[in-house]
Amino acid sequence: MKITNSMRFQKGSHTSMKISNPILTIIMGLVMFLGIAVPIPVEGTSEIVEQETGFYYTVQKGDTLWDLSQRFSDSPWLWPDLWKDNSQIPNPHWIYPGNRIRIYRKDWSKKFDTQVEAVSITGSATPLESSIHFLYKKIDMVGFIKEEPVVPSAVLFKAKDDKVLISQGDLVFLRKKTKGSFVPGSLYTIYRTFEPIKDEASGDPIGIQHYITGVLEIIKEDDNFVTSKIIKSFRAIEVNDKIMPYQEITEEISIAPNSKEIEGSVIISEENSNIFGDHDIAFINKGRNDGVLPGHFFRIYSRDKVKPDPKSNKSVMMDPQFFGELIVLRTEATTSTVMITKSENSISSGDSVKTLME
Repeated sequence: MKITNSMRFQKGSHTSMKISNPILTIIMGLVMFLGIAVPIPVEGTSEIVEQETGFYYTVQKGDTLWDLSQRFSDSPWLWPDLWKDNSQIPNPHWIYPGNRIRIYRKDWSKKFDTQVEAVSITGSATPLESSIHFLYKKIDMVGFIKEEPVVPSAVLFKAKDDKVLISQGDLVFLRKKTKGSFVPGSLYTIYRTFEPIKDEASGDPIGIQHYITGVLEIIKEDDNFVTSKIIKSFRAIEVNDKIMPYQEITEEISIAPNSKEIEGSVIISEENSNIFGDHDIAFINKGRNDGVLPGHFFRIYSRDKVKPDPKSNKSVMMDPQFFGELIVLRTEATTSTVMITKSENSISSGDSVKTLME
């Protein structure tokens, strides 16, 4: 994500594209308004609208609100609701390729059961996921778990006037930890690390959590320290927080179809809460090395072991009981950062996850 970001709609001509896929039924049921609104110029007008965190469909050639209402709300007659929830569209009869439409589904109970027929007017099936993305406005504050900690570029050792509650706009001073130069105007991510995390069952090391607290800009480098300014504070920034070079991460996460079954478990929530649920950030113990990609969906489940015969010591595993879903926001080699998109029960460390297959 860029610190300053302007997203524009593209004008073009107005084919209908529909596909049967359980991943899409998840997308249709997810309505999330979590993030900070961003001003967006509207095609053909000077109006500024705000785009919020959630799932968006990018209009394709030939699309109409009637067709999209059928696709995402199960009835073309609900197109006025779709228009109402997308105030950036001045005329419902004119939508253009490249326009972004927030999508939703009112009937949550049919999230897994409903299949959307997929027949394009040309007779060829085109993956609808390619036209849908998840917009997550808070991507800059999403942390991660790595097997080895990031080597910090510097450490924050003092704030101007010895402020204790350090926040946006404050001047802070850094103690250099590397030999590289600090160029005025360059951006760095502020973070802190916690004690190594171990697998609760095996005791094997999992990695180090990196907790993002803000972003700063370099003002000036002196021989023994660096002066900088906090330009974003996501959480309380503290003396001894570390910095690493800021890396741009896109806030638009393309939906990635799951072609491989991957099973893992929840490590912890980002805030280290004992129980957590909808919209919380967490980590799972599968990553790039396992084939996990940003935009993958997982289902959260439990599976009990029981003894049907009280006279026997033989235990059998019950069928999985699915009670939640999550989407992958970013990946490391052996772990991934995820957001809980639905939880019917509270979620805790150790709960099982499995990819939602096509």
